Amino acid sequence: MKVPHIATLVLLILFLYTGCREGSHGDGSTRIRGELEGSAQDKIRLSEVTPGRILARDSVYTSPEGTFEFVVDPDETTIYKLDIGGNMLACIAGKDEELYIEADYRDLRHTFDVHGNEESELLETYLRHTFENERKADSLAAVFEESKNLPGFPAIRNRIEKSYVEIYRDQQEFTRNFIRKHPSALASLIAINQVFGSSEVLDKSADFELFDMLDRGLNKKYPGNKHALKHHEIVQAMRTEQSRKNIAAQYTSPGKVIPEFSLKTPEGKRTHVRDFRGRPLILYFWASLDARSRKANHQLKEILKEYGDVQVMAVSFDQNKELWKAAMKIDSPDWTHVSDLKGMSSPVRVLLNLPEKLPFYYLVDENGVILAKGGEIADLRSQIAELNANE
Repeated sequence: MKVPHIATLVLLILFLYTGCREGSHGDGSTRIRGELEGSAQDKIRLSEVTPGRILARDSVYTSPEGTFEFVVDPDETTIYKLDIGGNMLACIAGKDEELYIEADYRDLRHTFDVHGNEESELLETYLRHTFENERKADSLAAVFEESKNLPGFPAIRNRIEKSYVEIYRDQQEFTRNFIRKHPSALASLIAINQVFGSSEVLDKSADFELFDMLDRGLNKKYPGNKHALKHHEIVQAMRTEQSRKNIAAQYTSPGKVIPEFSLKTPEGKRTHVRDFRGRPLILYFWASLDARSRKANHQLKEILKEYGDVQVMAVSFDQNKELWKAAMKIDSPDWTHVSDLKGMSSPVRVLLNLPEKLPFYYLVDENGVILAKGGEIADLRSQIAELNANE
């Protein structure tokens, strides 16, 4: 399996937040100024970051010495983005503040320095650790590319994958601890929405406690702030979704009759779950472009060689019919294949309380009663063996 190449760490709004307080000038305006070593008359664009969009505010050129200054009038604690030669820095600024940014123009992301502002100093702590993990991940990606044609590549790949997982888990744990320690900081809002490679660092379901903690903290420290309000909206939606899942779990747990639904085969024939009554059924969910699913298809085929009496209704979460047909022809031509070609937006996924991660299965007896469910196909062997032993 290919290790994801990490070109950058993607954080909330994809920017680096920095800034510091150096003094108050009493008129409610805020100055954002700084010095960029190696810069001379380079254009800097200032934008205000709001939930959902970025608003252009001003632009200046650095002096021959690399200094610059903006004056803004925020009505609340606000996030500003600085576009410096295509590189992104940002600052969090409230009313009547003076923020100062120092960095090397040639390596902004690794040389930024922050003085004074509490939010920015917290964020600097978080980003220093994050950038170090990013550096390690980039090094692994480089080794992966350089080793592709070596005789021992499979073993090298396995070591790289193991090392990447360790880095990812370190980032997860550091992020969780950071948010627990700073549950009312906007810096924690950035951390909680971080993406490492192609994966979110925190899971909205497993880490809901942290999302809820931050919601309460932000609303207390920044009541009415647009970023706090947006996070509150997200947390409320998460609560609603979790409630739906809890209800769905009650009627999709072992011992319950599998909910009825129907989908069409590639030939257009509508097929119902009830059509399989009378013999055990594996209700199997997969997708042609999902690598884990394709591997699981072959595992399931091997298991079924031992238990020929078990039926399979394979529900594809594909959107492209041709890709779906080609994959099932290669992997599992003898199963009953169905799909609505709506991908992960299929109503079936909601009905059966399915996770985002594929594959997933339900093992159902001849009367439609759920015996087991899960995402590890290897577990099916013992579950089917137990079913046969009880018959």
